[in-house]
Amino acid sequence: MNIGLIENNRTVLGVIYKPVTEELFYTKNGASYYKKSKLKEVEIRCSNKPRDNKYRVIASKSHLDEQTKNYVDKIEVKEFIRASSSLKFCKLAMGEADIYPRFGNTMQWDTAAGQAILEHAGGSVIKPDGEEFMYILNDDEKCLLNGFFIARGWREGFC
Repeated sequence: MNIGLIENNRTVLGVIYKPVTEELFYTKNGASYYKKSKLKEVEIRCSNKPRDNKYRVIASKSHLDEQTKNYVDKIEVKEFIRASSSLKFCKLAMGEADIYPRFGNTMQWDTAAGQAILEHAGGSVIKPDGEEFMYILNDDEKCLLNGFFIARGWREGFC
């Protein structure tokens, strides 16, 4: 389950729940938190950009397209992690992965909650050209389609 709130073209709130494992990720007061089942909430923070420039890349289980493969071929990959849905953003937020390149189609409801959680944990989402990844909101269904992005477990630098 994904719940994301967008204001002024930016994500401001995110909630992701995985019922099978009773895992809950959410933003609150400018930070991100993780809770499993009835355990106490734990604040999550991204790790820093890898100093050795070797990255733990996370990508979709079912949507690994040619552009993503080409992007990954240009960087040093320490580990390739497959994950589904918005949980890729959560793994970045928890420091379990470093970078998530996405060159395939997604919709705003696929990414807004995860982006909020990642950014509140200290990560970032940018366009492939390095510009900030933002949302366009209107009644046209085509505008709910996202452009390509690169989600990272840090704020500045490498894109």
